[in-house]
Amino acid sequence: MSEIENLKTTIATLQQQLEKLEAEQKAKKWEPKAGKFRASTDGKVHAANNSDADISYGIERDTKEAAEERYREMRRFSRLLAYHNEFVVPPFHKPFAEGTSNTYIGFSHATGKFEGLKLRTVEVFGVPNFPPEIAKALIEKLNSGEVEF
Repeated sequence: MSEIENLKTTIATLQQQLEKLEAEQKAKKWEPKAGKFRASTDGKVHAANNSDADISYGIERDTKEAAEERYREMRRFSRLLAYHNEFVVPPFHKPFAEGTSNTYIGFSHATGKFEGLKLRTVEVFGVPNFPPEIAKALIEKLNSGEVEF
């Protein structure tokens, strides 16, 4: 075999290996990465323990500030979900229904008040939707300070 043929064979082999690696990388699912800090449910920041459960749940962050922010966001979400669980029964989760009024709770920075967002064709992942009458009551309680996140 000539040197040119050897190079062509090497190039073809490398091309196949490259295509295989690119396909494997493309197929990889994103997973949260390990961090240096984690916030517990009482808001205290600790060194991360890098357990598989904490990493896959997305608890760990690279900085103390990011762990504190994660705590604030998760507290807000957990309290919203707790309110949903208490007042929207049954079912635990009102499934998204296209073409009907799916009401989410939002905060308007323009008005400085909580508002209901009624969506008919878009489902907001990670946020429970409420029946309109329960959303209205919660919004009133949030704006009066009776309920805090």
